[in-house]
Amino acid sequence: MRRAILLSLIILLSLPMTSATEISSNEDYDSTGTLSGDYTVASGNTWTISGDYDVAKDTAIVIEEGAVMEVTGNLDVLSVRYLEMETIANVSVPIEPSIRGLPGTLSVNFELPKVYPMTIEIEGEEFDFGVPGNNGTKFDWNGDLDNETIIVNITNYPFDYFPKISNITLLADDPAVDPVILGAEDLSGPGTTLVTLTQTWNIDVQGTLIVSGMIVGAAIDCSGTCTLSGADMQSTGPIRVTGAISVTNSNLAGGITDEDVIIYDDATIEWVDSTGTGGQTDQWVNILTTRTIGVQNSTHVCLVGSGFGYQGFHSASGCDLDGDGIIDLDLSERGRMVRWQDSSGITYVESANLSVAIGAIWGPYWHNVSNLPRVNHYDVNIELPMLSFDSLVISDTENEINSRLGVMATISNSGPVRATNVNIDCFSNGEVANIGLMGITHTIEAGETIEIPMNWDSPTEGEFPLECSIFIPPEFEGIQVSSKESIVSEKVTWTEESEDAESMMLPIIIGVVAASVLFFVVMGLKSKGMKESEMEKDTSEDEHDFDQTLDENQGTIE
Repeated sequence: MRRAILLSLIILLSLPMTSATEISSNEDYDSTGTLSGDYTVASGNTWTISGDYDVAKDTAIVIEEGAVMEVTGNLDVLSVRYLEMETIANVSVPIEPSIRGLPGTLSVNFELPKVYPMTIEIEGEEFDFGVPGNNGTKFDWNGDLDNETIIVNITNYPFDYFPKISNITLLADDPAVDPVILGAEDLSGPGTTLVTLTQTWNIDVQGTLIVSGMIVGAAIDCSGTCTLSGADMQSTGPIRVTGAISVTNSNLAGGITDEDVIIYDDATIEWVDSTGTGGQTDQWVNILTTRTIGVQNSTHVCLVGSGFGYQGFHSASGCDLDGDGIIDLDLSERGRMVRWQDSSGITYVESANLSVAIGAIWGPYWHNVSNLPRVNHYDVNIELPMLSFDSLVISDTENEINSRLGVMATISNSGPVRATNVNIDCFSNGEVANIGLMGITHTIEAGETIEIPMNWDSPTEGEFPLECSIFIPPEFEGIQVSSKESIVSEKVTWTEESEDAESMMLPIIIGVVAASVLFFVVMGLKSKGMKESEMEKDTSEDEHDFDQTLDENQGTIE
């Protein structure tokens, strides 16, 4: 038991000790020292840093809403520093008196092995480094260390992202002279910035942060208000802003990423007469945390778009697969970048285009958006037909089975676009009704009302109505395209043919047959009489001719 207690004490004592400090009144740190642990500036209070302080790793400062932290002095870090170089850098190397005037070696030690070519010029001599046979993390120059300062001029490969120098060593040829190591903080010159590789402490600004002094190596999240006026911010980029930030007459250098300030969504920034890290690092960018398009609630609605994000290089496509009326553009962070100001101070704005469409037998429908609004969510409404089954009028309320009954259907389209290939489905007595429209479709223009004549018959006796509805294509599931989709007619009494009617059929048939026979008999007799009359006429004419001949041949006896 004692051993367990002793072991627990050892573990507790070995844990790092952290302190929590609450600034619950107006305080001014105007001396020097080290800040370490957690600090909270309580609402209603102001914490002023007018002295020079080093900040230990993992120190966290929270500025509550309604609280103020003002930095007029310096907040530096205890971590290792590096000298970051732009494409062209002129590094001033001070030569200490202990080694000045002696021949020796000046060694430039880089943070990472150089795999991109660079040119190094010292005292009029020019060398290629970062090339096969002459690369690595160390470049040596042999010569006389005569001057108080030696300028190392370095021209970096344009796409080598901010190469860094760890330190420079000076080694005399005389082994009796101690070598000199110059850290990054001992070096300076145009095209150089003193940086840390990581941000080692943080400030959470829920209230107000005002900086006119220097802050080094802090990760700053600004959901409140940040004001940088005459500030020197080193290795603080990117400052992440969800509230508001103003940058005036300030210098932001040594950004950890490609931007000095990131503003998210509808956060605001004002940048006046200030400089950033430079090179490929933008002064600020505006990134949307999410980007979605609202559409009509259908899994058949899809979209395509182009020109999104940084330099308009990104595209998007997708469908409402979940049927929730929302399509996520699924863009990367750079694809959600809608505004940015480059290192030269030129501001750019995204100009993306979007087309949202739905395909159905009524026709393809779409909506195009040019210069899509740069917001988290934007609703797009595709114009669609709006059909209404206005009336269904029958020509009679009684009819015999298997006999056609005239019906007139009236359908209107109050929508802004036409509907083609419109079908009508009808039922009667629980069965599909025969209305004589199989395979026939209709086109209804925007604002048009049409009448559709139908012929309804029923093979079943009974009293029931005709129930008709507009066939809604499945692509419109979840979307309202009909204000009145179905309608029911008056009831119709369907009966079989009556027995009286059947008993009358035989006399009618007999009468028809008799009349037909009589007609043919009369016509036959009439035809025969006409033939006999013709024959008699012909005979009389022959006799007359014969008598005439006799008279002509007969003479007179005297």
